[in-house]
Amino acid sequence: FLSDQPQHHLPFLSRFIETQMFATLVDNKILSAWMKVEPNLRVFERRIKLLRQDYGESFVRTPSYEPCIHINDSQRLLEKRLASVDTQVPLPRELLTNHVARNTRAGFPLLDATLLNQEPALRYKIHTCI
Repeated sequence: FLSDQPQHHLPFLSRFIETQMFATLVDNKILSAWMKVEPNLRVFERRIKLLRQDYGESFVRTPSYEPCIHINDSQRLLEKRLASVDTQVPLPRELLTNHVARNTRAGFPLLDATLLNQEPALRYKIHTCI
């Protein structure tokens, strides 16, 4: 990836090459040639396209402040994506339908054996043979 970038971009990009977010961005960019474009990549590519339209193909950012004039476009795309629900969560329900009686002498509830994890029988046999 870095070998395809202009030389003056390498000091900046090399700091991000090992982060998971950047690696995912590069992976999604590669996969977009064969699969549907991921929504975050679409927002990123649109922003790059608008910057190239404004500054040309070889734009170099200056250290001075420039207001973000494309934020409304990015925000509109994100709001559109967030408006559709990806997952529906079921209503909460009680896990313990039968209430455990409390042991008043010790102050701790009695444990219900049906709710506890059971060890596999095979594992128990291996430990007893050793």
